[in-house]
Amino acid sequence: MSLGGSVPDSITSASTNAFFSADWASRNDTTYPKLKGNACSAGTFVCRVGTNVYSYVSATATFTPAFLKMVGLVPGFAGIAAIPLTVTSSAMASTPTYVNYYILVDVSQSMGIAATAADMTNMYARVGQYGMATGGESGCVFGCHVPAFVNCCSGSTQTISGQPVSNETLAHSSKYGTPITLRIDSAVSAIQSTITQAQNLAGGFANIKIGLYEVNHGPSSSNYVTTVSAPSSNYSALSTAASTIDLGSNNAYGYGDTDFDDEISAFAATLTANGSGATALTPENYVFIITDGLSDNSGSSTNNHPTAAFNSSDCTALKANATVGVIYTTYTPIYNNNSASAGYEPNFASLVAPYLSTIPTNLQAGTSDSSQYNSEASDGPALIAKLQQLFAATQKVAHVAH
Repeated sequence: MSLGGSVPDSITSASTNAFFSADWASRNDTTYPKLKGNACSAGTFVCRVGTNVYSYVSATATFTPAFLKMVGLVPGFAGIAAIPLTVTSSAMASTPTYVNYYILVDVSQSMGIAATAADMTNMYARVGQYGMATGGESGCVFGCHVPAFVNCCSGSTQTISGQPVSNETLAHSSKYGTPITLRIDSAVSAIQSTITQAQNLAGGFANIKIGLYEVNHGPSSSNYVTTVSAPSSNYSALSTAASTIDLGSNNAYGYGDTDFDDEISAFAATLTANGSGATALTPENYVFIITDGLSDNSGSSTNNHPTAAFNSSDCTALKANATVGVIYTTYTPIYNNNSASAGYEPNFASLVAPYLSTIPTNLQAGTSDSSQYNSEASDGPALIAKLQQLFAATQKVAHVAH
């Protein structure tokens, strides 16, 4: 039943009649019932509409009780030869809904911010401990992917024991202390948790596929989107693939971050039409975007690093072929010396602060339905919870019974 419409009686009538006959006890006073199907008003026993299969069967017969014949022997009364009988039975069953989830992860440098306030404090202290601070700071809350340049872009790379070391390495390697969770780590954990949810819901049907993508335009690459895994129902392999998601190939000047206009446009061009979910060839499409909502393609410029708030119109092409959901990883303020009383750190003040009020509203406007598919996560644990909620919301839609 991979297609909709009526199932020919040549396929269903034999089994239907056999099933009925098995429960029929032959009686001398009743004609053998005749079966007729009219599922979906189509004149057949079984039909399929969307993800539901319907059956409607009626049986007709005549019943001739002996005592009614005897009535005719009484003067003035006419005998009754037979009583017409009709019985109907209907049923409906839901088939699995086929759904493809496309998870787009912002892997720009800002996704390397430590995941919680406590992580930020620990990150700041560790950077200072190993002498990796720049720009006159005594530390840094970023677990940046690239080795820092001394005094911000002087051309001399920071090293430990003569080896270039990034703040991300400081955060993750146990060589430098207890590992510190960055936002990108929380995104990976959230994705892996959602993969487990999908596996539990799909059971043996494998009707839920997940595709994983990094959104980042590296300075040495022409790719706007990197495929970590094409849509798959191999959940074990998906979880392993998710573990490879990391900060993008940015350089020390910040080039190669999130150019959303081009990146989302490039991904939207790869989407097939949104389907009914009735078959594996016609899946429903959902696109989840995990991002801090700061785009690097236009707007003001500091240190040759232009920024702007996420442009909601970037999602227009996506919404033509998918339901779009967003998780905004709240851009936590970055302060001088990691102290709110000291005011914003200069780069944060010029590159991020001007857009803090518009980022969440623009991301919300980019969703297909902000009441269901828009979430904000202020820290790592919240990010995991919000992606689980977003996934659950789509499953309620996908499996609703009609």
